[in-house]
Amino acid sequence: MQRNVTKKLVQWKTDPDRKPLILKGARQVGKTWLMKEFGETCYTNSVYFNFDEADDFASIFESNKNPYRIIELLSHLSGQKILPTETLVILDEIQECSAALNALKYFKEQANEYHIIAASSLLGTLLAKPRSYPVGMVNLLDIWPMTFDEFLAAVDESLFTYYNKIQKGQLIENIFHNRLLDLYNFYLIIGGMPECVISWIHHRDPVKIQQIQKELVAIYENDFAKHHGQVNTGRILLVFRSIVSQLAKGNEKFVYGSLKSAASFKAYIKDRLPKTAIRFSKRGYVTEGGITNIPLYLAGKTKKLI
Repeated sequence: MQRNVTKKLVQWKTDPDRKPLILKGARQVGKTWLMKEFGETCYTNSVYFNFDEADDFASIFESNKNPYRIIELLSHLSGQKILPTETLVILDEIQECSAALNALKYFKEQANEYHIIAASSLLGTLLAKPRSYPVGMVNLLDIWPMTFDEFLAAVDESLFTYYNKIQKGQLIENIFHNRLLDLYNFYLIIGGMPECVISWIHHRDPVKIQQIQKELVAIYENDFAKHHGQVNTGRILLVFRSIVSQLAKGNEKFVYGSLKSAASFKAYIKDRLPKTAIRFSKRGYVTEGGITNIPLYLAGKTKKLI
């Protein structure tokens, strides 16, 4: 799959002021895949370690603060020589080992020639012990679920090529508008979690997608109990499970919703905003009466289109 954030990873690699990098994000958004793919495509080799899979692995960091000694031990453990600039060291689920999280500052201070990338679940990062978190000594990069353009590139490469070439003021033919809108509707149902997208590509089965989504929700709910204990978990679950119903409620605070007609909306815009106003809808890409309508599937390209 193609992820937009890969460009930022390449920039990090070549940055002379590079620090050890931590990828932050919810579970199952693709952090592990990104790190491994980055190591395979941009480095001579990579070594992968997961703190959630081996309890004794943490002892390397708990008993050593010298980064060169840590690299030596990691080389023995992986069976590969870890070389500066050539080897990417991947530390997955680093929130499970506060000593490893803290050790990143020693790599920045004493051995920054080694390329270290780590991944942490969002909850684990936020709840890390203050003295263990290497503030100012690491680069941080947020990882989100797949955007629509990433989804489109994965499910229909030829249509993505067309989408990627859309420029300001360009006419979007009805056949392509309808195809893009159809896939956008699928994206709203499938979502941007990589496992769901991969399942859709291979099976086109809504039942399988729904099952994966349920399992992902269960993983998040289990994390609440893991990080907050049983006392607060009940309250958090009540809030979490109410999100869908809250989002479904109407919101009359939006200006457009409070105006009775399109004419009054245009008058409102004309009085307050001298420049072209923007509206997002399922209609085509067109400017009428001082209002530019941007199809929902082009929302991510808004800056390029106005």
